[in-house]
This record gives sequence, structure tokens and C-alpha cells, in this order.
Amino acid sequence: DYFDDYNSFSGRRSRPQAGRSQLDLYLEEPALELNMELDVLEFWHGSSMRYPVLSIMARDLLTIPVSTVASESAFSLGGKTISPARSALKPMTVQALVCLQDWRRAEYDITPMIDD
Repeated sequence: DYFDDYNSFSGRRSRPQAGRSQLDLYLEEPALELNMELDVLEFWHGSSMRYPVLSIMARDLLTIPVSTVASESAFSLGGKTISPARSALKPMTVQALVCLQDWRRAEYDITPMIDD
């Protein structure tokens, strides 16, 4: 019977203790030493079997690129790049335009890059 097979399988799977979330279990672990070297992404990768949801959240949050651009200048650039006439541009084209404007402002010689 399919239900017997399912019940047998589901009973063998390891489950968190009843009523306790992965976060509860993680917070009950002893704290790591403050001065130890730790690759945070590697830690969560290694903990993915114990805390699958927390490790996915950590990967998503910890891999967000950091920008050194002031937010005001980043958003003001948008109006110049994405005008009503250009609203149908594909994302890669917009990215190229933003990159070219940044190079122009920084006065880079982009000729060698274009020739490649």
C-alpha cells in the first residue's frame, strides 16, 4: 500500500524536535569564539544538512554585492539612463550603458577593452 510506504519513509526521516524551528535549534548551539577565523559562507554550506532553510537564507543574504556608490548618485543616474524613450531597453543594454557612463565619468580609456 502506498500510504504504508509513505508512512514508513516519513518516519525514518530526521525531523527537528517537535515544535522547534531551525532558528531555535541554531540559537541553542554554543557561541563560536569571537577571535577565530571563520569563512561565514563555508560555515553555512557545512551546516546545510542541519539547517537547510537557514543556510539558504544565509547564502542569499551574505552574497549580496556591496556597493561603494552613494545611493543618491546611483539613483540619480537612473533618470539619465532609463528615460521614457529608452524604457524598452533590455537589462544587459542598461547595464552596458551604466558601465559606459561610469567609465566616461572616471575618464578611463576604454579603447583596449572595445578592441578585444
